[in-house]
Amino acid sequence: MIRLRGANDFLQMKLAGAIATSNPSVYIAWRVLDGEQVVDRREQVVALSGTADVTLLGANAAENQYLEVDEIRLVNTDTAAVTFILEHDDTVTETELAHVAVGVNSLLVLD
Repeated sequence: MIRLRGANDFLQMKLAGAIATSNPSVYIAWRVLDGEQVVDRREQVVALSGTADVTLLGANAAENQYLEVDEIRLVNTDTAAVTFILEHDDTVTETELAHVAVGVNSLLVLD
């Protein structure tokens, strides 16, 4: 389970190397919690940009709320295998959470 709290918490993803033909997109679903009560559910699709960090989710700035990731899905639509790196960034330190190679037309689900 990934939880983001505070205005400086970010969940980011990037590729470990260059793409062959196309950048993949990532689907992310999460919920907004106030204490332990779910107050909202959200989802979005984010396009990756090669080896640059792309923010999938930025923490909620509300003092008593936090975000909890339900699911991350991605399909490697490139013509070669790619390696995805999922990171937590608190604007001071980047922590690698996952480092996964995904074959062509393969689906990766993190939940």
